[in-house]
Amino acid sequence: SGGNQSRPAPAAFDSDLDDDVPF
Repeated sequence: SGGNQSRPAPAAFDSDLDDDVPF
């Protein structure tokens, strides 16, 4: 988990990477 999202993703997904992953 993290707080930095480089791409628009659903609020359920909290990702540090450029991916729509929950981690």
